[in-house]
Amino acid sequence: TLSIPAIMTIIRQILDGVAYAHEQGVIHRDLNPSNIIISKKGVPRIMDFGISQMIGSPHGKDQKLRGTLRYMSPEHFSDKPIGPGADIFSVGLILYEMLTRIPAIEGENDFAIIYKVIYEPTVAPSLMNPKVEKGLDSIVLRALQKEQEARFSDAASMKKEILRYLDNKQMKDRASSDEKITHSTVEFLLRRM
Repeated sequence: TLSIPAIMTIIRQILDGVAYAHEQGVIHRDLNPSNIIISKKGVPRIMDFGISQMIGSPHGKDQKLRGTLRYMSPEHFSDKPIGPGADIFSVGLILYEMLTRIPAIEGENDFAIIYKVIYEPTVAPSLMNPKVEKGLDSIVLRALQKEQEARFSDAASMKKEILRYLDNKQMKDRASSDEKITHSTVEFLLRRM
């Protein structure tokens, strides 16, 4: 299994790819683990842009339901336009699954999956994996908001929030490590006296 730092490195690289596609005006619309290949050097590559569409282009009802149901966003099943937020939702689902090793959305049939995508709130990843910290929970849960407006505005802003989380975590880890060193040094000096 991958460590959380390794997972975050992969997700940041996926977000770079998603951000690049969005800058080119392209929404992938079918981001899921089977459409991401990791190279021998550990670099993720986003594949299969077969059902992607240009941002702002019209789409018919039949086109909305093309893709992998449990990685689709709620707007796939409504009259709302599919924008970059749909890809953010999918990345959130992928991150959730990487952190917990459990898909965020499962169901006995297509109807059950669609119902969960549209209506059921996502359980915090930390409840499935105690190694996941609350700060990471908030990133995942924000990406998985049912309303597009409540998610990250784009892939770059999600990556920025991940980097902020990692910087804060690193500072906390360093402070905790410094505290342990200071504590053991004081104990050593007290024993010597």
